[in-house]
Amino acid sequence: MEFGITVAISLLGTWFFAWLFYRLGFSAKAPRWAIRSTPVITSSHRSLEGIKIWYRGQQVSTLTVSTILFWNAGRSALDKTDIATADPPRIVAGEGVMILEGAVVEMNNPSSDFSIQLDPEGKSLTLLFEYLNNDDGAVIRVIHTGPSASNVHITGALKGVKAIK
Repeated sequence: MEFGITVAISLLGTWFFAWLFYRLGFSAKAPRWAIRSTPVITSSHRSLEGIKIWYRGQQVSTLTVSTILFWNAGRSALDKTDIATADPPRIVAGEGVMILEGAVVEMNNPSSDFSIQLDPEGKSLTLLFEYLNNDDGAVIRVIHTGPSASNVHITGALKGVKAIK
């Protein structure tokens, strides 16, 4: 009889902790991003003598349009108070690459007030939002001087998040 009670208590305890960890997993904040790039002007165009390419008054030898999707894949909302002021989430250009322009081209929840802000040196675009619920996000178009998608990435810190993946 005592053995049966011990087994029952053990099973209930195991089920309780399994359920608890299952529920805790759903409350995580999980910012995610994906990128796709289209080179418009590549280094092969440099060999064409007499041709100079300008973008908004600036001569460029390489031009790529990257489309970035940024969203919250977690069950808990990301709030603007989660943004670390010393290291906000941002799209960063790699070494020797300049961001010429950025724009939010689509968002699935306009009340999240998703926007971007280009830094004066053209090295990063800061991501700003009021909140992002589960699966809320935005599509951002970035025009930069890098040759591929590997020349821009997202970095930054959000409270309760280990890394932006």
